[in-house]
Amino acid sequence: MMKLDESNAQDFFDRIVSDPANSLKFQVVNEQGSQCYVEKELWDYANRLVILHVKVPVVSAAEDTVLKLYYDETMADNDGYVGETGSAAAQNVWDDDFVLVMHMAQDATGGNAQAKDSTSNASHFDSKNHDGSTLVDGAIGKALNFNGEDEYLEHAWDGLLDVDLYTTVHFE
Repeated sequence: MMKLDESNAQDFFDRIVSDPANSLKFQVVNEQGSQCYVEKELWDYANRLVILHVKVPVVSAAEDTVLKLYYDETMADNDGYVGETGSAAAQNVWDDDFVLVMHMAQDATGGNAQAKDSTSNASHFDSKNHDGSTLVDGAIGKALNFNGEDEYLEHAWDGLLDVDLYTTVHFE
């Protein structure tokens, strides 16, 4: 995960993040010069915060892993490598070892498929009874807030998630 804010990416915000049309005009490159796949979890200019998930081919235990962020508002959209949750580029961040990845950072007031699965399995969850106060600031970026009474996520069983018929997942 890469967290960009004013303390570490001021120029990036001034030149790229300020215009939503520029949200795909960047690339993340590893030390060998190969471009990495990127999922954009959060692109929040008002609060000067960007959360990216990057597929890094190799992470060394012995030395630092260096990634470089290149951006240029005049470049073509890099949608082959950078994308929103659910896009083909973003799904490439997560390999087959990941059955379900949910950041729970999307607005859940819309109903069907509002809690997005980042993997190519596309096991999106439907939100139930969420009102406008559901999306809140979380520990990292945005988060879903459940009222503890009647707000929940629902998923039709598709065989991908190997869990008991009735499962409760609880977070504190």
